[in-house]
Amino acid sequence: MSLAVRGRLACALLAFAFVFTPSTSTQERATGGRHEGRDELVELYELGSPSEFVEHVRPLLATGGPLAKDGEILGLFARALHATGARDEAFRVLDEAPLDAQPYARIELARARLFLAEDRLQEAFERVAVRADTTLNVRHPRDPESLLLLVRILARQNRFADAEAACATFLERAPLHPEAPAVWHIWAQAAVRRGAADLAQERFSEAQRQRRWQEIVRVRRLQIRLDPDADLPRLGLALAWLEVERFERAEVLLEALVQRSPTFCRGWRHLAACRRMRGDFEGAEQAAAQARSCDPSDPGALYEAILAAHAAGHADVALERARELAGRTDLPVDLRSVWLVIEELERARGNEAAAQAARDRFEKE
Repeated sequence: MSLAVRGRLACALLAFAFVFTPSTSTQERATGGRHEGRDELVELYELGSPSEFVEHVRPLLATGGPLAKDGEILGLFARALHATGARDEAFRVLDEAPLDAQPYARIELARARLFLAEDRLQEAFERVAVRADTTLNVRHPRDPESLLLLVRILARQNRFADAEAACATFLERAPLHPEAPAVWHIWAQAAVRRGAADLAQERFSEAQRQRRWQEIVRVRRLQIRLDPDADLPRLGLALAWLEVERFERAEVLLEALVQRSPTFCRGWRHLAACRRMRGDFEGAEQAAAQARSCDPSDPGALYEAILAAHAAGHADVALERARELAGRTDLPVDLRSVWLVIEELERARGNEAAAQAARDRFEKE
């Protein structure tokens, strides 16, 4: 997201604070216990196969286990049923949901989703928000899904000006939600309608960028489902999370990858980079050492070992390794920035001549 878009997002958030206030009459329920494999079921739904989701979840709900009181799973099950044409059963699932389902807000929001799908906009709106004079109160302010549905309803009602503040708040709270690209698109349309062409273009561009990222994640997940033993799709999924600076999520995936395939050297190298970016410099050095041990000929592993040592404050080690890498006749073009590392390390030691020589070499390469 560009700085300009971030700045306008912050301004819109300030506006939202005055227009949309949380409803104090709605009590949000805390999330209950999580069924083993629950996250995989949510992922299955997000992959866009309602019939497969229904096939997997129906027998699990029939057992009466934890999923039978999981508000999110019940809501997704109802939405999947509706998408496959089982409209009556979809509403029945929501009508018969236990009152202690956690979080129960997802039952109400799923009902709003079904109303929206049937173009029953007023009924959908009433499930999502309540109007008090000129103020809209979101019924479930702690759940981004409520904001998402409000955005979609207002857009369908051609109330793009009213939707702008809700778009900003939703994107601040759930920037990587699977439907974030659609919200960016609606936000861009709102800008078009008030004649802000440059702003609209920024938002349309961000919508496209988000859509590409979401598609990468979706494809990698599908590849993993089709071939659970393949390393590259798992690496690709981790790198997608790394791209958007979700370091902890990327690290979990990379650690699982190297545990499954300890000889997959690229996994160790990217784990080192992830830990370094997260601020775990000791862990980064350990992973970089594993990467070098795994493939001593890999210049990328050596480069990551340099960056890890430098970040950890081991300047002498970093400089020694940097000189080793810079001296290679097969130095890849994308690693020539090692000369900048040498420049920085030499300057920190007071060696201005050596630092300038490194800078000159970088500019010459």
